Amino acid sequence: MLPPSLKCADRVMKQLTVSGLRRCVLQLIVYALGLFVMAVGVSFSVNSNLGVSPLNSIPYVLSQITGLALSLCVVIVCAAFILFQIILLGRRFRPVQLTQMLFSFLFGYFIDLANWLTGGFNIPTYAGKLLMLAISVVLIAFGVTLYVGAKLIPMPLEGFPLALAQRFEQPFPKMKNLVDCTMVACAALMSLLFLHKFVGVREGTIIAALATGRLMGLIREPLSKKLNRLLQREGLES
Repeated sequence: MLPPSLKCADRVMKQLTVSGLRRCVLQLIVYALGLFVMAVGVSFSVNSNLGVSPLNSIPYVLSQITGLALSLCVVIVCAAFILFQIILLGRRFRPVQLTQMLFSFLFGYFIDLANWLTGGFNIPTYAGKLLMLAISVVLIAFGVTLYVGAKLIPMPLEGFPLALAQRFEQPFPKMKNLVDCTMVACAALMSLLFLHKFVGVREGTIIAALATGRLMGLIREPLSKKLNRLLQREGLES
């Protein structure tokens, strides 16, 4: 039989293990939910026919150029963004951050799933297309804020602006907006060089590039506070 002091210590360790496991499961659920919401936002942007989201601009154009599946092109671009992070952070890049690739495959699967769920749904009028674009911007901003707030490994497409924010000590939404605009410019250039016309990049892409980061700046603080309270409660309860 264990003495009372060891019984107490054993009980505390079990509580820590159980609460830690519950917190980890909750973080994974929030993370996966954020990725799925973001994938639905990407699907809405494609179906709006006003141009794909900045998040999806380079993968979409790459898909049109090569004929590869969009989900595979997302994974390829994610791998490039991980390389950019390694170059930018150097020794500050932790090996565990390479697991971003695993979540990139999950995001690619969610994009295929979201495309299957939404089908070819679109609203034919221009006002309807603008509505779909607005929904896309809200979903992507909410999804990114949600999964970043889970405090696990960021996706490469957000990991790069996070690395920029860390390296140059700038707010994440500001760096996110900069990266989005740069991705749109690169996608437009690739489209002109290889397809000799703009493909996937339209007024909606530019609007989303300018609006998504700003919207994240508005919702990030209140949503992060709620997520922190939820995760802290799970960490304390057994």
